[in-house]
Amino acid sequence: MTTDRPRSGVVVTPGMHRLLAALLIAFAVLVVDSVYLGTISFLEWRSGETLQGFTYQIAFLLHLALGFAIIAPALVYSFMHLRRALHRPNRLAVRLGLALFAVTLVLFVSGILLTRGLPVFELSHPVSRNIVYWLHIAAPPVSYTHLRAHETREARGCRRRR
Repeated sequence: MTTDRPRSGVVVTPGMHRLLAALLIAFAVLVVDSVYLGTISFLEWRSGETLQGFTYQIAFLLHLALGFAIIAPALVYSFMHLRRALHRPNRLAVRLGLALFAVTLVLFVSGILLTRGLPVFELSHPVSRNIVYWLHIAAPPVSYTHLRAHETREARGCRRRR
């Protein structure tokens, strides 16, 4: 089977590498911000008191702004990388990349649906919002666990082949 895409060469060009570095920094900031927001939400649920002060509101605004700002560059990087990597011989890496792309789409779509003030996309039904909220929260840990499990399995397989 021949394809029009070369199987050799780099998958991540220097320009893509710079974009990836910026995206990873932005995602890291979002992770730290999410841990803070989640901790405050958990403590509110546990104590029954309102703890969403000024700092929480700033953190939430940062989450919204950075979340929206990261969508376009992340999609551009994903499609560029997908185009270069899809026909590579390492099928496990391709499958894991596609799974990570799917999780990224779930994060972006759920984040947009949870944003208030977007009349076309806003979810007003409480059950729907709750489902989308938990999808938004569960997607990153599930993807991390999935990637780590495959990484561990692949490492064990490499040791056995030696």
